[in-house]
Amino acid sequence: MSRSSTMRFSTASSRINSSLLNSRAAVAPAVPLGGFYGGVRDPSRKITEYIDANDKCPVCHTERWDNKKMRLLVSSCYHKMCESCIERKFGQGPAPCPICGTQIRKNTFTTQTFEDLTVEREVAIRRRIAKEFNKRQENFPDLKSYNDYLEEVEDIASNLINGIDVEKMEARIAAYKAENAALIELNIQREERDLMNAQEEEERQRQEREERANEIRREEELERAERAKEGLKILEGLARGINDPKGYANWVSVSTFILTTPFCTAVAISSFVEPEPPWKTRKL
Repeated sequence: MSRSSTMRFSTASSRINSSLLNSRAAVAPAVPLGGFYGGVRDPSRKITEYIDANDKCPVCHTERWDNKKMRLLVSSCYHKMCESCIERKFGQGPAPCPICGTQIRKNTFTTQTFEDLTVEREVAIRRRIAKEFNKRQENFPDLKSYNDYLEEVEDIASNLINGIDVEKMEARIAAYKAENAALIELNIQREERDLMNAQEEEERQRQEREERANEIRREEELERAERAKEGLKILEGLARGINDPKGYANWVSVSTFILTTPFCTAVAISSFVEPEPPWKTRKL
């Protein structure tokens, strides 16, 4: 395997590890967006269940057009069936898949998240491999040893995806798990801590953004209040000086202020004006 393919696997492995850790975290209830067509998304907009308007159960041949509440699940052999067929055929225990004959159980059915079941199968295999083969670069004496390890992991994943020497690959996985059980668990705990730290940092940044937005709103409110006070001063100045020679100039200034002041600010100004008693009101 080339060095470029090794680096590609390293990047893919990191993404899969992140997805795996996210699946361990608390997941908010899924929210259907745009009806049941197009899939179900969680609050982060990630598709948690793929749904197609043309879905059809390959066992009972029920179409979604006939039953809009029909839900298809995917077996461990990657064949889709509706929940009614799953309950009818596997509700009493393991039974052969009606499509390929593989012995499967009811609890092995999962939701479909990709349109192509080939992609669904490959992602599931890579997630499984990433969960077991989770060594980090610091677990190796040098970079070459780490790259050799990534090549070995990619070979195992590729063979499983393409159905090559499956039994041999499974034996290698079992031997690796037995030999590195303690390190696998340690790295899982480290990844969980890293995920927790990342979530805490994201929450801290969110709070900072919220506090900054609140501060900007407070500054805007203070600015509006200051403008309201300035408007009040202009009005009071006009009331005091309308009888002197400069009254006309004051009247022009206030008129300009009123014409250029937004309605919301004028309302704010009115809230600051306290009417004087009748005996203090000047007759103009």
